[in-house]
Amino acid sequence: MSNYNIQVSWSGKDALSDSDPAKIISGADFNTEFSAIQTAVNTKADLNGNSGEDFAANDLTVNGTLAIGGTDITATAAELNILDGVTATASELNILDGITSFLDEDNMSSDSDTSLASQQSIKAYVDSAVGGISSGITSYSNGTTGNIVFSNGLKVQWGSSSGTDSITFGSAYSSAVYNIQATAKDYDRVVGVYSISTTGFTGRVTNTAGGSTGDAWFWIAIGV
Repeated sequence: MSNYNIQVSWSGKDALSDSDPAKIISGADFNTEFSAIQTAVNTKADLNGNSGEDFAANDLTVNGTLAIGGTDITATAAELNILDGVTATASELNILDGITSFLDEDNMSSDSDTSLASQQSIKAYVDSAVGGISSGITSYSNGTTGNIVFSNGLKVQWGSSSGTDSITFGSAYSSAVYNIQATAKDYDRVVGVYSISTTGFTGRVTNTAGGSTGDAWFWIAIGV
């Protein structure tokens, strides 16, 4: 993209005497001048050039509408300046190739694989999803014993004890206990569970070598 500069001092020839050979305009002069013009013209992009023309610009000012591939760019300079400072390579920026829109949907209903989402819509969607998980729990308590009650009526309770002990549930089951699991603290101990009712049960730790022990054990019960 070279600029055209005059190569031959045409006006300087006027000051030369008629006997000076340099005053004569030769074919070589025309060849030098027109070659410079040809180089300048051939390395400039046409005003309404075709897609095969490539050019670079150090500073570019667009007074009208900037279009890429026939699509007008409607973002403002301030919005585009958000990218100022991005150090991504061209190949990394090309990840945006194929993105067709920017959506702000709290429920992500479009389910689009060609759209980007706003920070607010992502947060709203995640908050809603997490809220949906926790909304199934109607109550929760913890301590020496604890329980979780779900909206479908299922209740999970847990606690710890030692030796032979009669456990009373912190919250009695309305109709049935589906399952109780009890585990001893030490690997060579087993826990037996007896006398199960909606209000509690009895647990006993036994040494695998025989006899009872006062070691700690833990339990969890599920029912409605």
